Amino acid sequence: MSGARGSAIGEALVAAGIAAVAAAILVTTMATTARSVRLGAEISMALDLAGEQLERLRLTPTIDGQDAPAIGDVLFERSWETVPRRGAPDALSVVVRRGGVTRAALHTEVQR
Repeated sequence: MSGARGSAIGEALVAAGIAAVAAAILVTTMATTARSVRLGAEISMALDLAGEQLERLRLTPTIDGQDAPAIGDVLFERSWETVPRRGAPDALSVVVRRGGVTRAALHTEVQR
């Protein structure tokens, strides 16, 4: 009878080990998913900010500039540039960064 009892304890230990590995994998997956969702939200916000500024540049000739807009508690750095070209459309560019990392960059041309 003691052999069966020892076998059951061994099986329980193996099952506990497998459960611990599964829990660790689940926690890691959840953390990775949360980071990915947060990054996706940041990129979406940055694209909104870049598109908004690009539309302003299309409508009104503006000097190059930068600002630091915030959406909620997320602070971005946005910069824009207009390159006038004689006989060709002006080049417009907007770059949005967060923490020094580019999250969105939009470029287009406009005939003035």
